[in-house]
Amino acid sequence: MEATQQLSGIAAILSASPLILFAVLCAFLAFGDFLSTKTKAIIPAAFVFAVILMVTSWVGIIPHDIVQRIGFTDANSILLSLMTTVIVVNMGTQINIMDIVRNWKTVVIALAALLGVAALVLVVGSQIFGWQMAAVAAPPISGGFVAALLMSNAASQTNNELVIILPMLIYTIQQFFGMLSLPSVLKRVMKNDLKEKEANKEDLESLIKQHDTDREVKQLIPDKYMSVSTILMLLGLVSVLAYCTTEITRLFMGQYAISSTIFALIYGVLFTELGILPKNALQKANSMGMVMQILIFAGLASLAKTDPNQILSVLVPMLGLIICGVIGIFIFSVIVGKFAFKEKWDTSFSIGLNCLLGFPFNYLITLEAIKALTEDKKETAYLNAKYVPMMLVAGFTTVTIGSVIFAGILINFV
Repeated sequence: MEATQQLSGIAAILSASPLILFAVLCAFLAFGDFLSTKTKAIIPAAFVFAVILMVTSWVGIIPHDIVQRIGFTDANSILLSLMTTVIVVNMGTQINIMDIVRNWKTVVIALAALLGVAALVLVVGSQIFGWQMAAVAAPPISGGFVAALLMSNAASQTNNELVIILPMLIYTIQQFFGMLSLPSVLKRVMKNDLKEKEANKEDLESLIKQHDTDREVKQLIPDKYMSVSTILMLLGLVSVLAYCTTEITRLFMGQYAISSTIFALIYGVLFTELGILPKNALQKANSMGMVMQILIFAGLASLAKTDPNQILSVLVPMLGLIICGVIGIFIFSVIVGKFAFKEKWDTSFSIGLNCLLGFPFNYLITLEAIKALTEDKKETAYLNAKYVPMMLVAGFTTVTIGSVIFAGILINFV
């Protein structure tokens, strides 16, 4: 009783001001960064943040709607929508046309991973846990929030409480699988890559130089005029263009209109190639840190709303279907990578695992893995040049594009 009163008192103090709640969330993430650095990215920062967020909300230390209370997000938050679109445009400034051309194999392997989820979850999972469970689980396993939201809305028509809560729970819990598996697989890939390049430093330097040459684009606006306000204005204008393009597709595609994030990525790449947007725009505007904080808070906000009893009620089918999905990702991505492109199994699997995470977590984990493996500037430049585009392309193939199409098909069969 006394312990409960103490927790209530702590919760009351922490909830007294949105500023305090914001500081608490930042402290959770800072502790995650500390552990990630200490363990050399074996424990990802986002995973630590997610666990602390969920546990502290369960015991009543923080409110379940902590992210909403500080005004960052709900499902239809204007701020979340704005930040998501802007960050995706910025991602486009980090990928040039040659990056996409080089990573066409990544697209194929990522699509194979999606097929693996469909095959194992819908064929095997449905035989064990029933068609409805498998149908609402498959798109969230293969993608992110939008796919989970679509399936959750479709499941609400079934009057089956377990089916209704399953998509969003899978969306939150599956990220644990991704955060625990992707860092180790990706670090293995990068470590072996560096060992191969170590024997030929000239080869490594040549690849870095080639990447830099590919990205040499003459900016239409000289650097001296490229202020923070100018960069943010340009990002905003491109984001508006992406939004308007989506609304045009909505006129003849209705609820299946092409997502503005897809256009944001395309326009980000295009306008950087044309010299209108600067490379790494948000970084140049010194705005990347805060935007990433907002997206992490928003992406994991639903964890604070979970209840232990909810998770226990669907624990077996949830874990079973996620495991089916991971097995499907492994089998299909590795087979396609091996026999179509003679790619190593760990490289193919790391591409496929983007199904479980997507942006921004795949991006953060990639940066953490690079930081953990080397402090050499040339090696860091090489790994950034090769693996950041690969992971970004894989994430958008699976989460942003593939999973939404997948969900759009399956909502008619729940």
